[in-house]
Amino acid sequence: MRGAKADLKGVDVNVAFGERTSSSTYRSFGFGAALLGAPGSGKLYLGALKKDMGGLVFHASVNKHYFSGGEKIPVWQFLTSIPFSVGNFTVGNSSKEEVTVYNFLVGAQAGAAMNIKTGNFVMTPSMMLSVLGGYREKYKGGTYWDNLNSGGVSPFTVMTLGADLAHVPGAARLSGIYQRTSGSGHNRAIDSVMIRLAFAFAGC
Repeated sequence: MRGAKADLKGVDVNVAFGERTSSSTYRSFGFGAALLGAPGSGKLYLGALKKDMGGLVFHASVNKHYFSGGEKIPVWQFLTSIPFSVGNFTVGNSSKEEVTVYNFLVGAQAGAAMNIKTGNFVMTPSMMLSVLGGYREKYKGGTYWDNLNSGGVSPFTVMTLGADLAHVPGAARLSGIYQRTSGSGHNRAIDSVMIRLAFAFAGC
């Protein structure tokens, strides 16, 4: 995750459960946790100063999928979702300067994907748009941390572009995702790149 005010490396682990509700609809619930930054690897830029940053974010979403065309592999897939997350971040270079920020975010998102089948492989380009907002609360720190004061998180948008390559007989999927988070006012865009490998066990 990289932007004008942040440079974070991290690992995201998530699990999803789903069930087909009809021949053209599918619903799922996903949840997971993302570890962003670590001592020496995550940086937050505040003014002219660079601070270490690390945090853990728990996230979940309730999804409804709509299929159109095709049989086992639909031509189009539409998605509506309600995502939410809770995060806990620590910023600072020493115990004297450290500050902890808790945040809660919730919103709505919608997206679409197209399946292109070639032999045993399916290529799926996709896009999604999310609008999120919420609340954050700060602990410790002094006037220097005024820009992290407790209060509401103004609504912001998250645009996601992705591409999946699935091997149908092997139930394996490789995904690449580019994400841009944009706010208003003094907030600046943050870009994220994610690579994901998924597979299913026999009988799932």
